[in-house]
Amino acid sequence: MDTPARIESAPFVTPASKRERDEKNKSDKKRKRDDQGQSPKEIDELVRTQSSGPEFNDPNMQFRLNDLGIACFVDQHLTDDIQSEYLRAPEITLEAPWDPSVDIFSLGCLLFQFITGDLPFVGRPGPGVTADQDRIATLVSTFGPIPNVVLDNAAQRQEFEQQSVNGLGFPISLETMVGQSFAGDTQGMMPIDELELFCDFLRKMLASDPREREHADAL
Repeated sequence: MDTPARIESAPFVTPASKRERDEKNKSDKKRKRDDQGQSPKEIDELVRTQSSGPEFNDPNMQFRLNDLGIACFVDQHLTDDIQSEYLRAPEITLEAPWDPSVDIFSLGCLLFQFITGDLPFVGRPGPGVTADQDRIATLVSTFGPIPNVVLDNAAQRQEFEQQSVNGLGFPISLETMVGQSFAGDTQGMMPIDELELFCDFLRKMLASDPREREHADAL
């Protein structure tokens, strides 16, 4: 005699359990938004905390840094939506034609952060000023105006016209930017001669004019 098939009923969901599930989903979504909204320093601290185990103290450990998420050919761009906003070359923000020198610019931003713990162009929005506009203004005040060769072909020229030419309205030396990042950290502050060498090295990568940035093999 065949055994009758066992029929399992679906679990009964009470209004209370449904509310709990909905609340949990909302909480998960909020936590995800909060995680995405962390500042660069908060993210650095999180990485530092999670990378403090004994396995990271091996003097023979080797690291390889790569990111091929949106890699493309030199003469065939798959997208213009590239680079993190904090590492973005001005021609990308301005939606102008770009070339491999944008990667050199990003490298300069990363080296600045590696040494100082801060980002060179954070972007602080204010009344009538977007974060991108502030980033462009800070860049121009430090490294000079965006050249016409970029502006003349920039889709967003009008939005950034003021910042691309006048910057913040006053000059900022790169040495000052680096020094301010070490404010209060006298132990971590580099000697003056090393500071000058470091800033000279950064200038080869962070130039406002893409044509003035060094090629990778020349750095």
